[in-house]
Amino acid sequence: MVPTGRHGYGRPAHPEIDALLRKGHERYAALLRDFPTLSDEFVDIPLVWTDHESPFWHNGWFQGLDFVALYCLVALRAPERLVEIGSGNSTRLVRRAIERHGLSTHHVSIDPSPRL
Repeated sequence: MVPTGRHGYGRPAHPEIDALLRKGHERYAALLRDFPTLSDEFVDIPLVWTDHESPFWHNGWFQGLDFVALYCLVALRAPERLVEIGSGNSTRLVRRAIERHGLSTHHVSIDPSPRL
């Protein structure tokens, strides 16, 4: 059996979710336009693992645009509290954004299946 989506992927969008996204479109677009202001902060992130504290690009779990989006959201929105389920590269990345931007974000990471 091959799973298929109920909405999108050639099917109509979920009406309530579509309405919410359309309502916030201008805010989302403005936030995304701010992402490139942080591009210099990604240059010194290593491509591969170097140590237990540093995030890295090629990790097989959390990378690419998700990686960029999380960093930018934390750095630009400075959340008061961030609760994360699972720990790993995303945890290191959030810590980096908090430290680089001097944020007072309280970051809690709960890992139900630690790999270490």
